[in-house]
Amino acid sequence: MLRKFLTLYLWLAICTTGVVLVTDQQIIPGAGTWNILELRSIDSRFLWKSPPPGNAAQDVVLIVIDEESYKKINQPLIFYHTYITEVVDYLVKCGAKVIGLDIELPSISLEGRVAGGYESIYTRTLLNARKQGVDVVIGFSSSGSPPLPIYFLAAGRDNLAAFTLTADRDEFIRRQRLQFGEGDKQYDSFPYLLAKKFSPKPLSPPGPVIMIDYSLAGGIPHYSFQEVHQGISQNAEGKKRFKDKVVVIGTMFSFEDRHLTPPYHSSPPHRGRTPGVFIQAATLTTLLSGSFFQEPGTLAGAVYIFLASLLAVVCCYNRKPLPGALLCLLETGVLVLIAILAFNRLYVIRLMPLMSAVLLAYGATTIFDYYTKERKMLKIRNRFASFVPENIIDRIVEMDVKDLTAGEQREVVLFFSDIRNFTPYSESHKNDPKKIVNFLNRYHTEMTEIILANNGTVSQLIGDGIFAFFGAPVAAPDPVMDAVQTAVQMREKITALKAVWQECGMEDLRIGIGIHVGDAIVGNIGSIKKMAYVAIGDNTNLAARIEGLTKEFHEMILLSSTAYERVKDRVAARHLGESKVKGHSDITLYALDGIRV
Repeated sequence: MLRKFLTLYLWLAICTTGVVLVTDQQIIPGAGTWNILELRSIDSRFLWKSPPPGNAAQDVVLIVIDEESYKKINQPLIFYHTYITEVVDYLVKCGAKVIGLDIELPSISLEGRVAGGYESIYTRTLLNARKQGVDVVIGFSSSGSPPLPIYFLAAGRDNLAAFTLTADRDEFIRRQRLQFGEGDKQYDSFPYLLAKKFSPKPLSPPGPVIMIDYSLAGGIPHYSFQEVHQGISQNAEGKKRFKDKVVVIGTMFSFEDRHLTPPYHSSPPHRGRTPGVFIQAATLTTLLSGSFFQEPGTLAGAVYIFLASLLAVVCCYNRKPLPGALLCLLETGVLVLIAILAFNRLYVIRLMPLMSAVLLAYGATTIFDYYTKERKMLKIRNRFASFVPENIIDRIVEMDVKDLTAGEQREVVLFFSDIRNFTPYSESHKNDPKKIVNFLNRYHTEMTEIILANNGTVSQLIGDGIFAFFGAPVAAPDPVMDAVQTAVQMREKITALKAVWQECGMEDLRIGIGIHVGDAIVGNIGSIKKMAYVAIGDNTNLAARIEGLTKEFHEMILLSSTAYERVKDRVAARHLGESKVKGHSDITLYALDGIRV
C-alpha cells in the first residue's frame, strides 16, 4: 500500500504543485493567475485582524479639513493659508513633535495676488517651527509640479516628501512604496519621512514596499479642522491632544482624494473609498508600530503548495468522490484558519494557490482513482463473466478487491456433474472430432446457462464434467435450493433436447450430479497468465466422490445428508443409506426425485 502511494499518488501531488507554480508567479503584486482573488482574500483577513501589541495609533493625530469645515470657512482651499498656518503655529505651541501637511502647496507665486501675503505667511510659520525644533513635512504628488522652492527652503530640504500612493492591479491601496525617484532626485514617501522624523530609533522596514496594516486605522484619533481652529481662540486643551504627537493635516472631502482600500477597514462613515489622508496615517502608524507583514519566499511557497497537494491526495486516496470532497473541504477550512492566524501574526500565506492546489489534487486523484478502479473492475468483470451470473457480477464489482484476490474459507454448496458413457461415445466418433466438439459446446452452453440462472458459479469445465458451487463469491440466501433447482432443470433440459443430442450422435444422454454442503477455501488460484476462481478442500473431494457414486446407485442426482437436511421439507427424495467413500468416513446419501410444489 505504501509503495503504491509513493510510486503513484505522490507523483500526483508533485505534478499538481508544478501546475500551480507554473500558473502562479510572484508574491503580491505579481501577475499570477490567482492574484486578484488573493488580494480579495487578504482584504477579508482584516476582518479577524487585531492590532499588534506595539500599536502606535495614539502617537498619530489627524486634523481633517472636512466638508463641515469647508462650509464654515467658506473659501476655496487655496486660500486656507492663514487658517493652516495658524493651526500649525498652535500645534507647535502645544508641543507637537512632527507636523505633516498632506496639502499640496502652490507651484506658482501668490504673494502679490492675495492681500496680506501668501508665501511670506507660510515661510514665517515654517521657519518658526524649525526654530522651535518641530519638523513640518510638506510634499508633492508625482502628477503635479513641486511647490515653490521657497516653501521647502523654509521647511528644510530634508522635509520634502512624495504624496504618491501605491495601487495594486485592482486599484486598491494595500501597500505603500517608501521611496520615489532616482539618484539625487529621490524622495521618501510622505508617511515614511514622517515616521523617520518622529521615531527615536531607526526604522527597519522589510523592503522598499510595505503592506499597510489597516487594523491600526481604527485607533487613530482625528479632529475636524474647524474645531481645532476654534480651539486656538478658546484656549482649548491642545497640549493634551497634540503634545509629543505626529500630527497630519489633510482634506477629507467626498469629491476628491479618495481611493479604494480593503472595504472592511475604510474609515467610517465613508466605507469603500478612503480619504488619502487616512491612508497616509494608516501607513505612518504601520511604520511606527513596526507592524510589517512578511511574505513567504518562492521556495517556502512551493513547499506550502506541495504539502497542501499531498494532504488533498491523502484525503482522496482510496475514497469515493463525495467523502474525498468533504475531506478536501475540511482541509480548505483548516488552510483558511491557518492563513487567518498567520495574518494576525503578520505573516501573509498565499491562500489562493493553496486552495487551487487542493482543488486540482482532488480532481486529479478522483479521476485517477476512477480510471484505475474502472480498469480493475473491468478486469474483474471479464474474469467472472464466463462463470458468474450478471446480477452477481454487479455485486462482485462493488466488493473490495482484496476480498476477491485473497482466499477465504466459507461454507458453499459444491456441485459436480458428469456425462455417463462419454468415453465410449468419444471413441466411436474419433474420426469425426468436429461432432464431439459441437456436442460438448452445445451441452456446456445449455448446462452453464442453467447454473448461472440459479446464482451458481461455474468454476471448471473439465471435458464432459462440470464443477460449480453456490454461495460464493457472493453469499446467497438459499444456496442449497439453488443447487437442487439447477440439478432438476438440467435433467429436464436433457430430456427436452433429446433430438439435438441424437443429431450429435448421442442416442441416450445421461448424466450424474452430486451435491454436498461444507466449508471450502475459495479464491482466485493459478498463475499471472491463467487464474480461476475455485473452491478447494476435503469437502470438494467428497462432492466429487458423491457424483461418482451415481453410477453405483444408478441415480441421476445424489444429495449428501448435510445438503438434504437443508431442503428436506421442499424436495422429494429417497434415503439410500450409507456408502463408503474412499479416503473419507461413511456418508449417508439421498436420491433426488424432484421438488415439491
